[in-house]
Amino acid sequence: MLFTMKNVLFILISLLSACSTSEKQDRKKESVNLDSVKLDTVIQVKVTETEPKEERLIYWYIYSKDSKEPSDSLGWYETNIEKSLALYNDVEQLSKTVHNIGLHLSIFKLENEKFAIVANSTEGNIYKFIDGKYQKIYSTEALAGFMDILVRKMDINKDGYKDALVEVETGGSYGKGYLFLFYNAEEKSIEYDDTTELRNVELDVDKQKVLCSYKIISRLYKIEKFDFRVMEETEYLVFTTGEKFLEDKKEITKYDTAGNIISIDTVCVE
Repeated sequence: MLFTMKNVLFILISLLSACSTSEKQDRKKESVNLDSVKLDTVIQVKVTETEPKEERLIYWYIYSKDSKEPSDSLGWYETNIEKSLALYNDVEQLSKTVHNIGLHLSIFKLENEKFAIVANSTEGNIYKFIDGKYQKIYSTEALAGFMDILVRKMDINKDGYKDALVEVETGGSYGKGYLFLFYNAEEKSIEYDDTTELRNVELDVDKQKVLCSYKIISRLYKIEKFDFRVMEETEYLVFTTGEKFLEDKKEITKYDTAGNIISIDTVCVE
């Protein structure tokens, strides 16, 4: 009988030890290996199940490589942008990117009015803070899929009010994309449409001109209040026959204030 009880105790102790080892291994698997974390890498470390599954509130923490301690965080509901933005109602300025899930959030103010830009892999939206909550005022595909976004505040159209110039690092041969968000003082809001989405921009605020280029075409615009008027378009023409290079020319088209073509000239490239 004594021998049997010893066997039972031995079996129970072995089982308890195995469970404890298994739990330690599970915790080790769930823990974040901070030695492999790069500077400003964002890692999901906490999920709060206070909402239905499709409305989970996720906290993303940014770790510092040197201290290996969380230096910042971003809370976000998985499927509800407006509800996520409500977490930042009291924030005056913010710019954060979660590369792991493809999410960018910018919050900025123009003339005491607060706005937000949210970009993810499928869409880009512009919000205004109205009556204590964010409401979507514009959507744009120009921001979809791009995470390196910078908002610069400046008086672009020289009307005495700061506007927002949004730089989007698109990478590759496409260069940078730009969105011009003009502040309308009368409406206390932003004026925007896709005609003010340009690429590879040279902005001359003093002369109120914008030059943009894309591949073999460049356009010169005049800034007019909340919009652009095309003044001149240049297309570079390359003529070749087989392996033999002949000549380069460019076709310059000029427009009047109504958008009508004034002239079309083809000249040699100097």
